[in-house]
Amino acid sequence: YMQKLEVQGDDEIAELTQEFNTMAERLKAFERINIQKIMEEKNKAEAIVESISDAVLVTDKENKIISLNTAAEKALNVSRHEAMNRHILESIKNEDIFQIINSIYEMGSLHKNSRYKDIEIKEENETKHFRVKAKPIRDENGEISGVVTLLMDITKLKKVDQMKSEFVSTVSHEFRTPLTSIGMSVELLMDQKVGKVNDEQVELLKAIKEDYERLRDLVSDLLDLSKIESGKIQMDIVKCDLKSIVKNAIKPFDRQISEKNAELNANISERISKIKADFNKISWVLTNLIGNALRYIPDDGSGKITVNAKELSNKVLVSVSDNGKGIPEEMQERIFEKFVRADDSETKGTGLGLAISKEILLAHGGDIWVRSKLGEGSTFYFTLYTIS
Repeated sequence: YMQKLEVQGDDEIAELTQEFNTMAERLKAFERINIQKIMEEKNKAEAIVESISDAVLVTDKENKIISLNTAAEKALNVSRHEAMNRHILESIKNEDIFQIINSIYEMGSLHKNSRYKDIEIKEENETKHFRVKAKPIRDENGEISGVVTLLMDITKLKKVDQMKSEFVSTVSHEFRTPLTSIGMSVELLMDQKVGKVNDEQVELLKAIKEDYERLRDLVSDLLDLSKIESGKIQMDIVKCDLKSIVKNAIKPFDRQISEKNAELNANISERISKIKADFNKISWVLTNLIGNALRYIPDDGSGKITVNAKELSNKVLVSVSDNGKGIPEEMQERIFEKFVRADDSETKGTGLGLAISKEILLAHGGDIWVRSKLGEGSTFYFTLYTIS
């Protein structure tokens, strides 16, 4: 349609030729409008990205950078000219950011929300902290065609958080001694070692003991979390058998599962690769996830919890599924923060278990997230590296 046909004569062929020319003109006009619209949308998108104060970069499915804003140039110390259309590791050379982006492709539809992770970028005179969030771009067929990555500078927040953690750790240490004394005193009174107590007093002592245990668990979790965050707890990461870890984590729940008349199944293949893990810490993570699931599954005998695992290239993806009440979508990212819980019910817990689990898995180079739908249960996923 770029070239007009020559009209000769006034017969049917001439009329048809004229119609072709008219159609070609319309197609050209349509193309001009479409190109103009595409350019307008492109310019609008670029302006929006540029106006964002946080660093933004966009990569295609080959992990080549196709867009980044000025904030990204400054944060990553790279020029747009050098970075464009090059693989992210060639221009930015940051393995953490690459792993976050690459995990979007590895997990595919298993992770519908954005992924995020806190990373450090060391410069000559200082260390900057960023919260990196990555979200997939999907084409009309739902396939991932690229990834948008946002880097928020949280350096100041990290410093404040560190000060807060140090304060909480100090206070928690100070609480430990008087709490131990309270616990021992309550036990002595309940065992009637220092005199008889009547039934009403026994009930009061039971209430005191319950509150003491809740506070003791909270102090213990706070101390554990502050140690992990500060790097004071060493991870004994060695070659481990995942099936043995799962078996170790499931065993303590036999009585509770029986009382609820629920099911707890583990489907771990014998052929699954050995993992790099701290046996006790990953057992703790699984115990916490299973314990949480137990709190929320139905009490009518229909409760079900399943632990699965499958290999994904150089990682193992572990999942803990339940048929409980589910978690609201707006809470599915926040529940991994300290003291955040999925609901305001009276369900026991310190509100720190998932925060501790996340820190343990990050120390392993892994990740944790949840997929859930209200009324249909939840599935918690986490990843660990295989020995290979």
